[in-house]
Amino acid sequence: MRVFCAAAALLLGGLTLCASVFETGRNGTIKVDNTAFVQLLHYGENWVPNRQGDGSFNTQFTERNGVRSWSGVWKLRQSPVHPQFRTELRNPDSGTLQLSLSLDSPEGVPTKAAALEIDLPVLNGAGTELLLDGKPVPLPVKFRGGTIAQQKNVRRIELPLASGRLLAEPETPVAVQVLDVRAYKQDKFTLRIALEPQAARLTHAALSLRLTFHPYSISPLPLESAANMGFADETADDRKGGWTDQGPTNDLRALPSGRLTAGPVAFRITDPAANGGKSCIVLGGGGRRYFPKSAEIPAGRRPLRTLFLLHAIAWPPQGEEEIGTIRALHSDGSETAVPVIARRDVDNWWAPSPAKNAVIGYSGYSAESPVGLYLAGFPLPGRPVEKIRFESNGKSVWMIAAVSASPDTVRLPAPAGFTLYRNADWKPFHTEREIEPGSALDFSFLLDAPAGKYGAVRTTPDGHFEFERRPGQPVRFYGANLVLTANFMAHDAADLLAERFARIGYNAVRLHHFDRDLMNRKAPDSLTMDPKAQEQFDYLIHAMKRRGIYFTLDLFTHRYPAAGEYREIPDMELGDYKLGCIFSPEAMANLKEFTRRLLTRRNPHTGLTLAEDPALAGLSLVNENSFMFLYRKGAPKIQKLAEAQFAAWTKARNLSVTPQNRETLFHRFLIDAYRRSCNELTAFVRGLGVRAPLTDQNYIAAPEMTLQRRDYDYVDNHLYWDHPQFLGPAWSLPAKFNNCSVLNVRLLVPKAIAPSRVFGKPFTVTEFDFCYPNSFRSEGAPIFGAYAAMQDWDAVYRFAYSHNAKYMLTGDTTITTFDTVNDPVRLLGERLGIAFFTRRDVAPSQVSYPVAVPENPWDYPWRGEYPQAACELMFFGKVGSVVYGNGGFNPALPADSRLVYSLDRELNSRDTALPVFNAPDFSRLVEGMQERRLLNPGQADLKRQRFQSSTGELTADFSRKTFTAVTSRSEALVVPEGETVKGTFLSAECRKNFATVGVIALDGKPLARSGRLLLLHLADVKAETIAFTAPDCKVMTSGGDGQLLARRAIAGIRLNATGSGWKLYRLALTGKRLGTVEFQQDENGIAFTADTFHNSDVVFAYELVR
Repeated sequence: MRVFCAAAALLLGGLTLCASVFETGRNGTIKVDNTAFVQLLHYGENWVPNRQGDGSFNTQFTERNGVRSWSGVWKLRQSPVHPQFRTELRNPDSGTLQLSLSLDSPEGVPTKAAALEIDLPVLNGAGTELLLDGKPVPLPVKFRGGTIAQQKNVRRIELPLASGRLLAEPETPVAVQVLDVRAYKQDKFTLRIALEPQAARLTHAALSLRLTFHPYSISPLPLESAANMGFADETADDRKGGWTDQGPTNDLRALPSGRLTAGPVAFRITDPAANGGKSCIVLGGGGRRYFPKSAEIPAGRRPLRTLFLLHAIAWPPQGEEEIGTIRALHSDGSETAVPVIARRDVDNWWAPSPAKNAVIGYSGYSAESPVGLYLAGFPLPGRPVEKIRFESNGKSVWMIAAVSASPDTVRLPAPAGFTLYRNADWKPFHTEREIEPGSALDFSFLLDAPAGKYGAVRTTPDGHFEFERRPGQPVRFYGANLVLTANFMAHDAADLLAERFARIGYNAVRLHHFDRDLMNRKAPDSLTMDPKAQEQFDYLIHAMKRRGIYFTLDLFTHRYPAAGEYREIPDMELGDYKLGCIFSPEAMANLKEFTRRLLTRRNPHTGLTLAEDPALAGLSLVNENSFMFLYRKGAPKIQKLAEAQFAAWTKARNLSVTPQNRETLFHRFLIDAYRRSCNELTAFVRGLGVRAPLTDQNYIAAPEMTLQRRDYDYVDNHLYWDHPQFLGPAWSLPAKFNNCSVLNVRLLVPKAIAPSRVFGKPFTVTEFDFCYPNSFRSEGAPIFGAYAAMQDWDAVYRFAYSHNAKYMLTGDTTITTFDTVNDPVRLLGERLGIAFFTRRDVAPSQVSYPVAVPENPWDYPWRGEYPQAACELMFFGKVGSVVYGNGGFNPALPADSRLVYSLDRELNSRDTALPVFNAPDFSRLVEGMQERRLLNPGQADLKRQRFQSSTGELTADFSRKTFTAVTSRSEALVVPEGETVKGTFLSAECRKNFATVGVIALDGKPLARSGRLLLLHLADVKAETIAFTAPDCKVMTSGGDGQLLARRAIAGIRLNATGSGWKLYRLALTGKRLGTVEFQQDENGIAFTADTFHNSDVVFAYELVR
């Protein structure tokens, strides 16, 4: 019950904030400002704790003459004596509470301590200070010890809360103790005020004090006169519109106008419609130097001690660097200059995470990324201020959305960190890697062993894979990557791993980064292989083949050059090698020799060379060899060679290089150099007898790469949702994550790579992942597998199963960002992805949307990425690229094309009978498609942001953040907390915590007729003691220990399973039946509650059998 609504309303420049500050709870406990928790604490013998909020009481509540009281017997745990307890609250309708507490027992209660306890969350307190009789007591950001302060005879206590300060004034002087209890897995500071008198056998103890809440006085400052941009930008790079001038998919249009409260600060967001389209200050620097460098706003001539900004930057510097200055112009003519430091006071508006002096003040989503603004406070001297001037130093674009100020000294809490420990929502459990044969989790029935039995894999004219001795039957591959030492193990371990892969349902494996550990690192060159590693690698391939698992690999990934191995580039490093093979004949010769040794050596276990082996499903020449992007990234040693060759190239063609044409000419030179090297290596590989399809450049979805990719046997690409962004050295912590559902960014994965498929070529994704520790990663396999099947792609590989043999074969249960071996959330989800993709439960779309790429892409400003609209055509049907030039398309447009999305300014409807679109904004594209009746009714709902595939099976609802895949043999639902999502056979009401729910008919029959079904209810798993900078889990600072914790999730499940004789079993992670689950059944089907915590078990899977 609420007993106080702030009588003195906080006026915020015309905005009134009336907050319920005091709130009473169980047994008379009090919560203040939704921040501090106040309750009585008693320690009995052996320091057994009893607290008012969770104690066992026989209490009576009364309210009389403005006094509320709770009284009764307190049944103390492990105590032979139970005292009388009384709490009184007086004057509950004013801004001050008079609190009286007493404990009484004629017999005397054994007591170590009795105190009033005030808990302050670390999130609100760290980096601030409380006052004991006016003396500051700093609350540390990092744990330094349990006792922060102890003081007797205290008369006045002042604590910082979320939107003000709490003053506690005892009637008589008291003893106070301030503690940091983070060592006990509690993220809070605790202030204890002793009841008096203290005694070993308590007969009477009492405390009376007055609690008063003083809200901060904070007012918005007007930005209207200085605003130079709006929040929405319709056209990129036109120097008009809004925000950072990066177009409609990359602006802040989601930010609402009006009042916005962040922590204790209320801001006013200017309505651009009421201010000539202008709503914010954007200052120039970084990638937008044409914006103004300064702006000035009025400050009202008031004394100010704290200035608050709601702001962000774009094109941020790498480290803590000054990006601008706040200059307070005082009424007496003096100035106060305050520097603004990146990574301390502000940071990138993309994927925001707290900084040292900045918390997240607003978070939302653009079409491309999570976005946000930072709340930062800056101290001022307290003198009257005429104006505030903001000055950019040009290092970044500085965006200021709102400004507020206070005459008070207000210290915002510092990011204090968050560490996950077991609690009511997180239960420890032991993961399992081996699946019981024949269990509901054994998907080996989908494999057709041994691999290679139908001859070599080849491509078909319509752009798919098939086996040479099984023509006309397309084949798909769904597998995982083995990385580094995970490719090398004893024979029995390899047999175990192959069986494990088969039972997951994988019919393919990518052997990746194997070349590092295949080599003898003590040899004087990078070509000599280690005999033991060779033999183990050979046996692994043999073991996988025997279980029906095909393999793919790259000829170069991670093979280190030996010292002094190259004369042309004496100090060649690993990062130089990919470009080196294009420009250095010596490096190309090295790659050829390694390739010859790798592909022509006979495997003693299979009797075949890799070149001959029909289980080789595909071969990539050089991993992630996207040469244009590698060159732009920088490789100084190689660039010297390239510049010399460029001079020779232009001279041979009698080309004159000018500042105006140099970029275009160099672009053409790079393409020529790459084609020459690619053709040379391809011819060499074919000369070794390799029959498997070949590809290259398996990274980045750029339209211009279509010109090379159309020449490969198949197209391959890589894509991740929530790949870590390293804030320091690469591949080390801290690392930043988005930690949100991919539905929040409109299925950025997989849509970002959809147009990079070239029509007429098989398309594979040899690296995809929804990375740990993203709390929503259970959605990954069903979403990716469903859209890959609807797009009619040909292979997908999770990255990765493991980077380390230790994680696979020992008791080490570490979960890493990419490795799924110990992550049941991702591994169980694979069953849905495999059913949708490998078993082909999701039907391919019969509609294609070709994207026309111009023959000369270097002349166009969009190079480097596809427009959002081209990517989001994936929601409806198959998307891929074709090249347009000289009035024709190469490859030809698919026969089921509905339109052409053109990136070529010259292409129009005269060149094709199909409608031609080029709108970069998806909404405009959809409106145009609807006008021409190119979409089925109900396929696109722009108002609700709900889009459905042409097959009717896949639906993404971006307003609700839900996804459904509904097929006759399987269904999957992505269900946020509080939502109910319905399929045809399955529906789920998410009652607690996000989950992915799915059902699969294991007998291959339609769900409604199946007699054996696997049901999945997937929540989250994390390592205990994993640590982040804040509870939003966006910046990870420690990976935690090996103990795994499962998150509790509860969902109401309904299955349209009719008829009698059903039994529902909960399953262990091995697939073993743990016991039956009660359910209700009526004429419409079966209903039950899925709870990931079932007594002592953690349950993610169920089996329903008739």
